[in-house]
Amino acid sequence: MESNNFNLTEKLRGAENWVRWKWAVEGLLLEREGAWEVCVGELKKPEPLADGATETAKKKYEKALQSFDKGNRMARGVFARTLDTSITDLVTQCKTAKEIWDKLHDVFEQKNVQAQYATQMQFANFVRDEKDGMAHHIAKLDQLTAKMQDLEIRPTDFVVMCKLLETLPKDFEPLKQAWGTRPAKQQTLAGAAKTFDFGRAASRC
Repeated sequence: MESNNFNLTEKLRGAENWVRWKWAVEGLLLEREGAWEVCVGELKKPEPLADGATETAKKKYEKALQSFDKGNRMARGVFARTLDTSITDLVTQCKTAKEIWDKLHDVFEQKNVQAQYATQMQFANFVRDEKDGMAHHIAKLDQLTAKMQDLEIRPTDFVVMCKLLETLPKDFEPLKQAWGTRPAKQQTLAGAAKTFDFGRAASRC
């Protein structure tokens, strides 16, 4: 059954939401007969018939053309409803849904790679601002890892916790050693803020 509730689909604004948009729109295209097939080139517009084609060939051609036209209209309708106006300007010269799909990939897949590189460098260079409390510091790291996941970069909990421990000052050394003795499943950001803030308060008493 086709879904017509486009209000639930985030409009494509740029590289920052390309991955989420692409995933959602692929689902919408697959729901519509021929739409996905047109976009990926599996369903193509048939070549015009030569003069003197048989009636059988003409009927086959008309059927193929109708299938393509239907899929193309369906796909273009999805794009019309899920692209921000700033993105629409990029594809106004495209004649078919496949041209639109290919154009968006050409633009945003490359930008996505650049964004992935920049975000991974941001993670590698992540440090603690001395003005930040521990809860704020951990929240920043959590936001950064969420951004990475949006870009299809999925660091493990172990990698994220190693980054957090790496950024803690020397007076957290006892807590860092104690944290390492916890079961691996418990070593997550969810419990780290409370643990490290409490530990710092206790160390000052």
